[in-house]
Amino acid sequence: MSMVYLAACGSNRLVTIDSSPQGANVIADGKKIGVTPIEIMPDDVFPPRWIGSSYMVKGKLELIKQDCEPLSMEVNDYVLSQPVSMDLKCTAQSKVAPAVAAEPGSPAKQATKNNLEERLEQLQGLHDKGLISDQEYQNQRQRILSEL
Repeated sequence: MSMVYLAACGSNRLVTIDSSPQGANVIADGKKIGVTPIEIMPDDVFPPRWIGSSYMVKGKLELIKQDCEPLSMEVNDYVLSQPVSMDLKCTAQSKVAPAVAAEPGSPAKQATKNNLEERLEQLQGLHDKGLISDQEYQNQRQRILSEL
């Protein structure tokens, strides 16, 4: 008789979940876990389990904010290996105006431009790997570009 022992290796990784605008309720597999921005330990929020022949984290992540369209996405080990940031489509009342308007070429304006570029690159990576559909890619890309 042969025996097989299976041991799960716990992960200590923290993943940031954020939204634009911030302050959205974060729902993980139907349970509210906090408000954006939030750091989670994926293995605690989405306990790993056997799916076919793979032992993995898998679940549904939703962001809900008043006056905004709810967003949801399927998450797995790959998606949760990096920060997750989603742009919410909101009515004008829910968008928060910046405290001080940045002048063109100012450090704040440059930081925003760099952040938008990073988000576009991250979005392209998700699309290239087939983790989001063409339609999801186009919708999120438009939301990011509308912030310019």
